[in-house]
Amino acid sequence: MKKEYEELDELIYLAKNNQEMAKVRLIEKLSPLIKSSIKKYCPIYLHYEDLYQDGIVIILECLELYDEEKANFLAMAKSYLKYHYIETLKYLKNIEKDISKTDEEEDIVNLISSKENIEEEFIFYEEVEFLKKKLEILTLRQRDILLMYYYEKLSHKEIAQKLNISKWTVVNTKRRALEKLKEVYNVD
Repeated sequence: MKKEYEELDELIYLAKNNQEMAKVRLIEKLSPLIKSSIKKYCPIYLHYEDLYQDGIVIILECLELYDEEKANFLAMAKSYLKYHYIETLKYLKNIEKDISKTDEEEDIVNLISSKENIEEEFIFYEEVEFLKKKLEILTLRQRDILLMYYYEKLSHKEIAQKLNISKWTVVNTKRRALEKLKEVYNVD
């Protein structure tokens, strides 16, 4: 046991003097301490990788702050890890509360995992805008009839009732509007 502490003290000394391999070996030796601190003080395993990386950073910060005359390195590292993970747990719990409080706002995870395809929706609205511009050459009645027929999926009879005109007026107006669009945009 005494030999392990002597080896640890030597690693700390070498790492404190910026020997990179000593830092790597020190992190490997203290890896069980980091893992047990996560398990004990911040057991949110969804964030385990981030928590572990935080632990490595804490050990390296302790190495920079360490003064062998004032403290024991291992005690210092344990204390820093403990308080870091306790504070992290509080932070993560507060974030979860904030997310659950906002019923009106959809969080980004729900948007990403929803069945809606954002790209398809964007393309659809682009096409609608394109068609709106193309329909500007038509009269107001022609536009209304085309929109009701193709977008609202109303029958000729339903459109006639809605506009208070005859069914045949709807048919002829729709036909003229389509002919006009084909003529202007050279569509056969």
